[in-house]
Amino acid sequence: NAAFFLSFPLCAIGAHLLTYQITRRHDLALIAGLAYGFAPYRMAQFSHVQVLSSYWMPFSLLGLHLFVQQPRWHYLALFAGAWYLQALACGYYLFYLSVLVGLWLLWFAVGRVRWTDFGRLLVAWGLAVAALVPVAYGYLKFQGAYGLRRWPDEIQAFSADVASVLTASGNLRLWGWLQTIDRPESSLFPGLAMIVVILVGIVL
Repeated sequence: NAAFFLSFPLCAIGAHLLTYQITRRHDLALIAGLAYGFAPYRMAQFSHVQVLSSYWMPFSLLGLHLFVQQPRWHYLALFAGAWYLQALACGYYLFYLSVLVGLWLLWFAVGRVRWTDFGRLLVAWGLAVAALVPVAYGYLKFQGAYGLRRWPDEIQAFSADVASVLTASGNLRLWGWLQTIDRPESSLFPGLAMIVVILVGIVL
């Protein structure tokens, strides 16, 4: 219960801190925190506390942004530690966050960070990966022992669809009626407020 209820404010706080670090504006950080912590699509994952526990991702990215600003080891520790804890919290986010970090490096680090600091960053990430290896090995060992795997038809059945953005969770009192498609794991409606904010931002 503690992990369930704390996932919402922790996600909001992490997104707030990350956004403030990037924009230096608390108003934008407040919007980002509310969107990340309490977005309607999170309501579809009430039975999956590991999916709700996505709060380590913004803290990991926060460490990277702080490191670019001031290349210190404790910022790398924040990045690598948060990456490691996010990987332990949810296997899906191990892959999502790793791809995101790779893209972050291409966008923010290449050409802006000295090669020595870039090397330090990779060393910190490598240590986190090394710490995860025993856990991953144990996971693969039991996965093989029990024959656990996803077949292509299952992957397709549980994958998102373009119409998922217009499909809301039945747990939502206001938007529960919005059901464009009826498929498992398809409730990805971000909420009207965020759609309006994005459209206004595009116009401005």
